[in-house]
Amino acid sequence: VTVQTEDKDLKVAKQKNDEKVTKLLGLAKEKGIATEDIQTAYTNIEPVYDYPPNVKPVKRGYRATVSLSFKISPIDKVTD
Repeated sequence: VTVQTEDKDLKVAKQKNDEKVTKLLGLAKEKGIATEDIQTAYTNIEPVYDYPPNVKPVKRGYRATVSLSFKISPIDKVTD
């Protein structure tokens, strides 16, 4: 599962993304997924640019990304 947030401010993008990840982890816990069955697969913060024609790229803001991997067993829990 990948969570992404964009904002003009780097700190705000990270904070909002962290809040979303925290909610997702809470939901996983509610569904009975153990902490040891959750791994961070990828995390990144990068600038985001617009590319108008015939003009230098313009920075729009920042994108924070976190990808999590969940081990779900038995497989029928996926549909719950």
